[in-house]
Amino acid sequence: MPKHTSEQIASVASSLMPNFIPKDETIKSLSFAFTLDGINYEVLFEKDHRDAWHLISQNHPDKAV
Repeated sequence: MPKHTSEQIASVASSLMPNFIPKDETIKSLSFAFTLDGINYEVLFEKDHRDAWHLISQNHPDKAV
């Protein structure tokens, strides 16, 4: 099973994130899951005071990344 770096996971998550931005502008966090080379990852983004989204955490079912 391939191991992905945090940077690779963050890059994929950041490229997918615009598809998950909630329409409700009052929502300050979002999470979603994706699969990369057969490995499932879950990511969490939070919105800052300037309404910019930032990756806060990334993990897969076996351990935190």
